[in-house]
Amino acid sequence: LAQMNLVSNLTDMENYGYAIYVCLLNIQNQIEVEHHKYWLGKNFELVHEARKNYSLNRYLDRINPKNQSESYQQFLNFMWNLNLNEFSKIATYYKKETKN
Repeated sequence: LAQMNLVSNLTDMENYGYAIYVCLLNIQNQIEVEHHKYWLGKNFELVHEARKNYSLNRYLDRINPKNQSESYQQFLNFMWNLNLNEFSKIATYYKKETKN
């Protein structure tokens, strides 16, 4: 239950990047997959809006090698290199996934 609330709390705190990271880890580990796919779509939608409004840096951490795991750094690098259209496609995909 606490793990499920973590993602919604991160989203409420507007920490969308870390919420996406937690969702991906939980999906990889087969933990409440449908729940985390829903939140993955929702957070990608919010990140898409932030990118569109040129405010992504408020919601997605910058890479800081001294204070982040290598895994999180790779994730952040991936996220910062996505373009607006790619954010939109990922959000749409996961929103459709959870409706089926």
